[in-house]
Amino acid sequence: MASISKKTRDNFVDVLETDEKPQKEKTEKESTPRDDLISALEEIDKDYEKISESQRLPDTPVYERKEYDAPTDEEIKANAEALLEGERVSGIENIETQTEESKKAKEKKKAEALSGVESKKSSIMATYDQASENYSNDLLKRGMARSSVAVAGKNALEQARADAITLAVNNAEAEVKAIDEEISALETSRQKALDAFNIAHAVKVTEKIAELTKARDLKAEEVLEYNNNLLQQEMKEAYDKIMKESDLETEYLRQEQIKDSLGVDDVALSERNIAKYNTIRNYLLAMSREDAKNAVRTDELVRSSLTDYYYYKLYNEFC
Repeated sequence: MASISKKTRDNFVDVLETDEKPQKEKTEKESTPRDDLISALEEIDKDYEKISESQRLPDTPVYERKEYDAPTDEEIKANAEALLEGERVSGIENIETQTEESKKAKEKKKAEALSGVESKKSSIMATYDQASENYSNDLLKRGMARSSVAVAGKNALEQARADAITLAVNNAEAEVKAIDEEISALETSRQKALDAFNIAHAVKVTEKIAELTKARDLKAEEVLEYNNNLLQQEMKEAYDKIMKESDLETEYLRQEQIKDSLGVDDVALSERNIAKYNTIRNYLLAMSREDAKNAVRTDELVRSSLTDYYYYKLYNEFC
C-alpha cells in the first residue's frame, strides 16, 4: 500500500503562505481560500481512494491467437491438380476433337475418291462405246465391216478402253492409299500432341504447386510472427505486473511496520485524517481568531471533513 502523497499534505500550506502576502483585488475567476480548502480536501480523498484499492493487480490479458490449418504438401498437390483439371480436360478434348474432325474429313475424301473412280469408269465405258459405234458405222459405210482393218481397229479401241479404266482405277487406288496413310499419321500426330500437352500441363501443375506452397509458407510465417508478438507482449505485461506487485509488496511491508509502531489498523486512513486535520488547521490559522472560532463552530465543511477526535482537537485549540 502507498501513503497519501506529501504533495497533497503540503498543498494547502502553499496556499496559506500565498494568502499571507499582500493580496491583489480578486476577480470573479480567482478562487477563495475556502475554494482552495475544498480542492485540497478532495485531493486527499482521491489519494486515499487510490491506495485503498486491492493491492493485487488484475491478471494480465491473454490475447487471442491466430490459427492457421496449413495444408500438407499432398493437399497442395491435390488442390493444384483440381484447379487445373478443367484446363487439362478441355485441352485433351480439343486435341481429340481436332483429330476426329481431320479423320472424318479424310474418310469423306476417301469415299469421294472411291465413288469417283466408278463414275470415271462409267464415263470411260460410255466414251469408248460411242467411239466403237462410230468406228463400226464408218467401216460399214466403206464396206470394210468384216475386214482385218476393222478387227484391228476394234481391238485397239478395246485396249485403249481397258488402259483408260486401268489408269483411272490405279489413280483412285493411289489416292485412297495416300488418304489411308494420312489417316494412320493422324494417330501419331494425336499421340504427339497429347504427349506435348501433358508435359506442358505437368509444368503448370508444378508451378501452381510452387505458388500455393509459397502462399502457405508466407501465411504460416505471418501467423507465427503475429502469435510470437502476442506472446512477447504477454510476457512483458506479466513482467511489468510482477515488478509492480513487488513494489506494492515492499510498500505493504513498510505500512505494516508503521501500523505496528502506531498501533493503527489502516495507515492510509490515519494519514488521510491527519492530512485533513493539518490542511484545515492551516486554513484556520490564516484567519483572525474570531473568524477561525466561528468557522470551527458553524462551517459544515470543517465538521464533516474531520473525525470526532480531530474536530474536537481543533475545537479545543480555536474555541
